[in-house]
Amino acid sequence: MISGSLKDLVDVALISGSADAMNSVVEAVGDDALLAAQVRSRLMAVNPSLADDIVKSLPVHTLVVAVNFPPFNDASAVTAMKRIIAAGELVDVVVQDLSSIRDLDDSLWEAVRPYVRHRFSVQVPPTFSNWSVLAAYVSAGVRALEAAWPCGLPYTRIRSRVMFPAAHFLAALLAARNGLSWTAEFSDPVRHAVDGFPRPSGPVPVDGLADELLNACPPGVRRALVLNREITSWCEFLPYGLASNVVFTNENQREAMLGSLIDFPSAVVKDIRNRSIVSPHPTLSREWYASRATPKIADEDRLVLQLGYFGVFYANRGVGEVVAAMASLP
Repeated sequence: MISGSLKDLVDVALISGSADAMNSVVEAVGDDALLAAQVRSRLMAVNPSLADDIVKSLPVHTLVVAVNFPPFNDASAVTAMKRIIAAGELVDVVVQDLSSIRDLDDSLWEAVRPYVRHRFSVQVPPTFSNWSVLAAYVSAGVRALEAAWPCGLPYTRIRSRVMFPAAHFLAALLAARNGLSWTAEFSDPVRHAVDGFPRPSGPVPVDGLADELLNACPPGVRRALVLNREITSWCEFLPYGLASNVVFTNENQREAMLGSLIDFPSAVVKDIRNRSIVSPHPTLSREWYASRATPKIADEDRLVLQLGYFGVFYANRGVGEVVAAMASLP
């Protein structure tokens, strides 16, 4: 929460809208990206256009690469959004235009907008395992960032999340080229589908992008990449070689993914485990779930309980167990 003299400066900027008042806010924020997000949130609530003017000069240390991101309505996009809100830090994001395969929900973008300074949208067809399209996404993302920052990227950290492999490929390249601390998150195993069988994958050819990523990795990981030239394998293995932290959403997922690394030396697997973090999907504070009124269901004879399921239904993962347990109640 903004307090003291900074709150006064923000209020003056809101009232006057002058360049001097806005500059005073920027100077008071300094290099604090957490405080920058609080200032932007306050400005957004009162004067969104002024917030957009000031935010261009506010500090950002973290770049988020998330192919799937609001306003696209998808479980992965929502989780990426909640990660940013929970961190409370102003960030820049690189996303992809998924309008050909996902519906829009502008309320999702409005929720995360106070925490985003710049949103770079890459206009290439979405793909899961087509190398030429994936490489086009990486190239377009690099070009967009270089155009915005011709003197070099201003970030110290990069965070990426899949399920859409392109995110980790772009993040790996940016981390390797710029010496960024990289946190790579997996929503699910990439090499194996929900039924445990290998996920279909396109090959990784021998080309400039693949060679650069391969050579950036340490020898133990490089060998595994050479032996497994599939996009899904590289999506998992590149973070093992280049990321400072690898995030799994539960312990079973970590054990399943790290336990299948048969082409890795045991010392490398131990090192990956030491850099790994288990972090469940975030749950935001209560007010986020009460921001809209829940429709009332009129039934005078019984109590009606409404359930919300945030995720994707699969044959082996859903809300069925919860409903079955409730049905067994007296």
